Amino acid sequence: TAKDDLSPDDRARLAEVLSQEKQSCSELAKTLSINEVEVFAARIQEIGQRFEHPPVVAWGEALLGQVDGFDIEGMTETLQAFDSLVEKVRPQAS
Repeated sequence: TAKDDLSPDDRARLAEVLSQEKQSCSELAKTLSINEVEVFAARIQEIGQRFEHPPVVAWGEALLGQVDGFDIEGMTETLQAFDSLVEKVRPQAS
């Protein structure tokens, strides 16, 4: 099985952990504080690694890359896409 084939329980836990970051994310999308976005991106990346879920790790890596390149537009788009990342993680009702 692929690494990102999380069990429904793990998916639910990961979605819950990510959901707790939604408020921070929406605030960062408004302020775009480079240092805070960098810390947030690293935190999301670490959560993805802890759950061994590559799409979450990749999201954090993408955001870190945008921070490093001072890509404000990219950071804005990535931060705004956080909710859809959380929804993709959520276990699908069968």
